Amino acid sequence: MTRRWLGHREQPLARPWREAEYVVVDVETTGLDLKRDAIASYGAVVIRDGRIVVSENTYGLVSAGCEMTAASTAVHTLRRVDIADAPPPSHAVAVLDTLLQNRILVAHAAWI
Repeated sequence: MTRRWLGHREQPLARPWREAEYVVVDVETTGLDLKRDAIASYGAVVIRDGRIVVSENTYGLVSAGCEMTAASTAVHTLRRVDIADAPPPSHAVAVLDTLLQNRILVAHAAWI
């Protein structure tokens, strides 16, 4: 079986796609400047047997530590006040790391 290194886990990619589990991740950011802006929220959808597993989906806010741009707020409607009391980025990393155990990451706008 062919294996390919994905992060710190190995995933068999040579099997039929319905036999693999996936996590589709999307993030919203405080802006589009990758050097200045930060993640403000994340969502993750688990796919098993080719179907979305609603009970394992997750969404969370992230305390970004920087100002939200007007353009960003216009897209996702999150304001600085909405994320002021949110957990730190490390919490989001821990949640997503758990979801990604033995699953293949599918990322929307992966360059972010």
